[in-house]
Amino acid sequence: MKKNTRKLLFLLSSPDYDSTKLPLSVVKELFSHLSDGGFRSWIFHLRKQGEVFVEQANQGPLIYLTAKGERSVSKLFPALNSQWDTWEGEWMLLLCLRAPKGDKQFRYLRQLLISEGSLPLSRGSYLFPQACSEKVRHECQLRYADSVALCTVNQWVLGLESPVIITYYDLDTLARLYSSISESIDRLLMQNDTKNRLIRKHKIQLFSEIDRLFECVQDDPGFLAYYFPDVQGVRGILPKIHQLLLL
Repeated sequence: MKKNTRKLLFLLSSPDYDSTKLPLSVVKELFSHLSDGGFRSWIFHLRKQGEVFVEQANQGPLIYLTAKGERSVSKLFPALNSQWDTWEGEWMLLLCLRAPKGDKQFRYLRQLLISEGSLPLSRGSYLFPQACSEKVRHECQLRYADSVALCTVNQWVLGLESPVIITYYDLDTLARLYSSISESIDRLLMQNDTKNRLIRKHKIQLFSEIDRLFECVQDDPGFLAYYFPDVQGVRGILPKIHQLLLL
């Protein structure tokens, strides 16, 4: 899926996967690098694919996600999933024992584990959040039942959990970026709380922060709040961006 499409689906999403309706004219401004014809062709293609819907309203066309688009968002951006609100730091440990004939070097399994955001502790051992392990568990039961061992990790006996997790997923950097974006968005909200529309200067600032947020969410594993509870992440920032876009 191309970057423009991923970015649009992200902007049309909300933390609970409900679709947000945005004026098509606002979306056109956000993707102003596209020609008029290119923009129309792109939106037509997304509608044909069933990712978005465009409806006519008194104030002009509105665009929002279809059910298929919402499913795409859930796969692309795990940090938007509300399951992390109740996650309490439960991890699963996978140990590779004997490679099966169909995957002699565990290559497919390793690719799956990395794509799912697992932390490689050492050769043949991986750590991943229990909250997002359903796909991994299903594959292990289907293809690797006699080849791997899975166990839950609810308590660290020796060593500190936080430095390992924070360093591998670079959560320090992510927390700083989210804090900076959140502060900028809050300033824009304060500057425009009594106005009906954003001035050009503020729009440029907003679009810049949207770009920064989009880059962050692609690297966000979802559990930032557990290790940095005082940092407002993407699920808190996105609704404020919608508020500004609708001015």
